Amino acid sequence: MGDITQTVTDTAGNALVYIDAPEGAQLYLDGVYVGIVPTNFKKNSGTHEVSFRMDGYETRSYTLYFEEDDHNMTFSFADLTKTAQ
Repeated sequence: MGDITQTVTDTAGNALVYIDAPEGAQLYLDGVYVGIVPTNFKKNSGTHEVSFRMDGYETRSYTLYFEEDDHNMTFSFADLTKTAQ
């Protein structure tokens, strides 16, 4: 469905996950509030759920898997869909 893009880059030290889109959405990682997109968080290996919330828009969630390595990751997700009124 072409609604997510990902970039991986080499880093030294602690790796981060950067979320670039959908801009302005609230980002939740495994149900815990992270911040407003664009934002980033420390990469912890394993399977995680990211959710995007914004007033007037449908919440959207994705399941992501992060390898245990020192690579930063960047994701861009599709814009949220306005709720029917």
